[in-house]
Amino acid sequence: MSTCLDIDFALACPPHQNRWFSSGFFSHKAKTKRLSQMAGGVTRRLEGVTYWVMNDRKEIRRFINANVRREWEEDNKNDGIDSRKDNWLLSLSSREWRLRTTYMGWVRLNPVMMASTAFTTRLQQRSEEMQRSITSYGIVIWPLVIRGEDHELKDGYCRYMALRNMGISKVLAYVGLMPRR
Repeated sequence: MSTCLDIDFALACPPHQNRWFSSGFFSHKAKTKRLSQMAGGVTRRLEGVTYWVMNDRKEIRRFINANVRREWEEDNKNDGIDSRKDNWLLSLSSREWRLRTTYMGWVRLNPVMMASTAFTTRLQQRSEEMQRSITSYGIVIWPLVIRGEDHELKDGYCRYMALRNMGISKVLAYVGLMPRR
């Protein structure tokens, strides 16, 4: 059994796999609050789901341009794509980021990703695990990351699918829009 030790993953791991939650000394609510304070965010609930969020636009921008960018660059590297030529990555630092409540029906999935059998098979497995963790343990999740121009989901496919399968109609998302010129 793996154990989640990193603060980034501590909020998205079931308590039995999570060093932060495994001791019985503090309540789940107290531990969630402590983790969100340590990570510089707060928790918010929407339709029975708890999210770890940042409200400050500058903090969201820093988070997307540092933490999430690294993940996308690694994905590009694994897929043989030059990140220096990726229009999405090139636009990240110019985008204005906001935390928004959005309807699941408005979120558009990337058709190329969804056409990949390997991706969708792994996505199904991971989203089922996440759904069990959300419903059984009340894990805290990150908001989705959405490109504002067309509502394309850029990060959070596993969270999206788990929430969709739970019948959730509204989610919290970091939405990035290009500034008006």
